[in-house]
Amino acid sequence: MKTISLALLASVAAAPLLAQEHRELSAHVHGVSTLQVAIDGGTVEMRLDAPGMDIVGFEYAPSSETESMAVDTSIIRLSDAATVVSLPDAAGCELVDGDAAYAREEHDDHHDEHAEDHDHDDHDGHDDHEHAEDHDHDHEASHSAFTAHFVFECASPGALTTLRFPYFDQFENAQEIEVQYVTDAAAGSAEVTRDAPEMTID
Repeated sequence: MKTISLALLASVAAAPLLAQEHRELSAHVHGVSTLQVAIDGGTVEMRLDAPGMDIVGFEYAPSSETESMAVDTSIIRLSDAATVVSLPDAAGCELVDGDAAYAREEHDDHHDEHAEDHDHDDHDGHDDHEHAEDHDHDHEASHSAFTAHFVFECASPGALTTLRFPYFDQFENAQEIEVQYVTDAAAGSAEVTRDAPEMTID
């Protein structure tokens, strides 16, 4: 199976695109997913990163059988490229590889910040409020995300002029996808939204 080189995929993230700074600043914003696309001849490779909130409606560790099943089901759904993206029929694309994963992370540094804040209480009557805010911040420190990876082989890559995203129909919390792409000839970016779920590849 032909696969795009890691160097080409890395160039997507490193490309000096207008949307790159916005993408970094808005990393893990609820409602906003990111998609990297690399097109090399007839091979198309994609990587989707989505906040857990967008996919299953929560970001904490699953605490019930229902929530665990929601995570497992979503991994299966995201492994199906047709759930995420639709390529033009004229391009004659066939999915040759597709998978998805789920991961969680905890930021312990927020607890350290809480301890430091507690040591520097100024006893001005706002300590309890600050203490509550610290706990809220600690709760927000727990994040989860889904990733999906696809590789297509296309018989007529010249017809790859648009991408449509059924993703928004499948996941009601998703509001936007920030897309970065590279082709044999150019690089570009686009913001695809629920109200306008299609983009053009220049």
